[in-house]
Amino acid sequence: MATTLVDKNGNPIGADKIGNLLAASSAAPYQNVVGRGAAYYSNTTTAVASVIAIPTTAHGFAIQNVDPDGGRVVIIDAVAALITVNSGAALAHLGIIANLGQARVANVTDAAVAIKSLSGQQQSPVNTAVRTLLTGTALDAVTGVAANWFPLGVGINTTVNALPGTQISVPVNGMIQVLPGRMFALHTLGSVITSSAQFYIFWHEERLPLL
Repeated sequence: MATTLVDKNGNPIGADKIGNLLAASSAAPYQNVVGRGAAYYSNTTTAVASVIAIPTTAHGFAIQNVDPDGGRVVIIDAVAALITVNSGAALAHLGIIANLGQARVANVTDAAVAIKSLSGQQQSPVNTAVRTLLTGTALDAVTGVAANWFPLGVGINTTVNALPGTQISVPVNGMIQVLPGRMFALHTLGSVITSSAQFYIFWHEERLPLL
C-alpha cells in the first residue's frame, strides 16, 4: 500500500508504506553516461587458452586505472568471453574468473589495445584513465596472487568439442570499481586448455566522492 509524503513546498511525493520512494524513469539505464562519451569498451583479438587451475600473475586480458589518487574511478559495467577455439576429445565446461587489485601499483606500459567509445564518440586519443595489458605483461606480484581471483557470472558447458562460438556475457552493473592505480583482470577457468577465449571489458568513468 502506497502512502503520500510531501516536500517542503507541500507537493506530494509517492512512497510505499515503509517510505521507499516510488519513481518511474523514462531513460535507459546507461543512456546519460554513454551519451556524454564517458563509457568505453576494449577487447582482445587473439584467443587465450583457458587455465585448469586458478592462476596468479597470468591473465587473459587486464586493464589498469592510471589516474592519480583522487582521479576517475573505472566502473565495470559488463565483461564477456567469446570462445573462438574449441578443440580436443572432450566436451568442456568453463567460466570467467576475475581479479581486482586492492592496492596501487606501478603504472604499466600500455599495450595499445583499441579502446572504443560506446557512443561512437571516438576521440584521438581516447580520454580515458585506462591502460591495457595483454598476456605478455603479467600482473604485478601484489595483485597477481591466487587468493585475489574470484568467479564472475555463471559458467557454461560446451555441446560440441570441435567448434567455437560459445560465449559468456556477465552484467556487472558497477558492482566492481577500479580505483586509481589498481588492476582489473580476466581469465577463463575450465576443464581443458583446448578452449580459448577472446575477452571484452565494458566500463564507464566517474569522479566519485570516496571516503
